[in-house]
Amino acid sequence: MVENVSQDALVQVEANDNEPHNSSQSIGNRQTDNSNKPTLHKEDQRSSKTYFQWGPLPTSTSFGANNLTWTPELGAFAKLDGGVEHRFGNRGQLQVWNNTGGVEQLIWASDAKVTTCSPQGTNLCTMDFANHDAKSTGSVRVFYNHTWLFATSTNGTSLEALNLAPWLQIFDENQVQVWNTTDGNMLDP
Repeated sequence: MVENVSQDALVQVEANDNEPHNSSQSIGNRQTDNSNKPTLHKEDQRSSKTYFQWGPLPTSTSFGANNLTWTPELGAFAKLDGGVEHRFGNRGQLQVWNNTGGVEQLIWASDAKVTTCSPQGTNLCTMDFANHDAKSTGSVRVFYNHTWLFATSTNGTSLEALNLAPWLQIFDENQVQVWNTTDGNMLDP
């Protein structure tokens, strides 16, 4: 297998496939643009797959309103340069982890809202960045069993995940920052 390369930085193609490949790929509900020219990294000897490394992971990624819906079992919703991962945790909280050197370290987390999102093994938590009503337009919102737990009180049009503090920030239609993790102004129902 490929060594020392993040799986998110790889794309598999058939070894005998000479067709050009689209450099933009959809991952979950997010869009990543890997417009770098691919470089052959290493061939897997056990299959007919060839792996291409597309360069380093980005330092940030953005989501438009209504383009991010996530649950804890999906893992990271943003994997960024420096081993930084943004996750929606199993206690209904936003989390930022550092995974460098094979050791996971929690860097930042919002307040836990529930004891567990998965009682009896069924996930009941959802996080989104969406427009729904005047009270939570363009907000990050967390639900437990379809009940609203908290949201950012913002009128945002884009959510940006960063690989450094303030970790998450929301911008309005004029690209003015209206919220970040240092604000902490989560709106309870």
